[in-house]
Amino acid sequence: MVVFSIELTPGRAMRVLPRNPKRAAYTVFNPSPHTIYLGHDQNVTDAGPSMGIQIIPGAAYEDEFHKGEVWLYCASAAVVTVEEALKEE
Repeated sequence: MVVFSIELTPGRAMRVLPRNPKRAAYTVFNPSPHTIYLGHDQNVTDAGPSMGIQIIPGAAYEDEFHKGEVWLYCASAAVVTVEEALKEE
């Protein structure tokens, strides 16, 4: 299992996980006071057709199916924690 925290740059999508076919699941925890948005490409934003999945302050998002890239976007500075679990070989 890989766990790390990352500071997001306001107004810019940041890739937090690369494509990984060995991923069993991942979780993004948002302890910041700002909503962040999760998407699967660099076009994720906080509005419009590229609006990502909202992760509100104090909440988490978990996905056990997506093996591709994970991108996050926020309008204000935020620090999130990302956890990635890998399949046992």
